[in-house]
Amino acid sequence: IKVPEWTYVKTTHNKGEDIQKTYQDLHQWLFDSDYTVIREDGVDYYDPYMPIKHEHYPVDRDPNDPHFDIYIPIVKK
Repeated sequence: IKVPEWTYVKTTHNKGEDIQKTYQDLHQWLFDSDYTVIREDGVDYYDPYMPIKHEHYPVDRDPNDPHFDIYIPIVKK
């Protein structure tokens, strides 16, 4: 995997938590922060709020109750 050299915000989704809430909290942080997500010109994204994201799953994850790290590339607003 090639991961571009950008600035990322990173958060962790922990076991037992609601994945949707993890992403809602991340979206709220982005909205309130001095940063915005990176969007590449000429690209139509499926998710306009987080067009590019990387999820890192550990080897020992439970598919029924996963835990993972989320990386979103950002730039100053």
